[in-house]
Amino acid sequence: IVIAVIGVLIALVAPSMREMIGMQRLRGIAAQAVTDVQFARSEALSRNQFVGFLVRNNAAESMSCYTLFASSIDPLNASSLDPSKCNCTANPGNACIGTQREVRIVQVPRSQDIQLRLPRFQEKWFAYNPVIGGISIVSSGAPIDRDFCFEVTRRPRGRLRIDISLAGRPTVCSPDQSVPGFDLCPAPDPGVKNCLGIPAP
Repeated sequence: IVIAVIGVLIALVAPSMREMIGMQRLRGIAAQAVTDVQFARSEALSRNQFVGFLVRNNAAESMSCYTLFASSIDPLNASSLDPSKCNCTANPGNACIGTQREVRIVQVPRSQDIQLRLPRFQEKWFAYNPVIGGISIVSSGAPIDRDFCFEVTRRPRGRLRIDISLAGRPTVCSPDQSVPGFDLCPAPDPGVKNCLGIPAP
């Protein structure tokens, strides 16, 4: 009888434990991403160089990830950044080739049921400007004119969005209030040119 009762208790507790661990993991990955966004800005200002932040999520790959990178030949020229030369699914230290220098990569295995996601019509990367400390996107040939954002999403529940303002400062919100302690993300507003928004997975 005692064994049966213990078995029932374990069956009741196990799902809530998995949920708690999963949400803690989600929070941890989002916190790490915010730290790395701040680190990229600090690197740009302290080393007087453009520093890129590139998010990657291809469904066929075993992970989503991001790369902090810089140019090894002309660090003060934003156009010398080439995100096509960086692949954060590679082993640390080998993520960038050619004239691009890896600063840091973070990998999020899909086996954790967590992934990084981007708005559909947003660029996949931005760069910190060492002169003003703000952000810019140079791959489109024009300065960025709205906040950059990406999401840390957990299956079956849990969404946190990281918004990086034009001034370069990150904030965190929850698009569906699925994570306690975080404000609801604001809706896209053409007037303030905030995040475009990311549909639910």
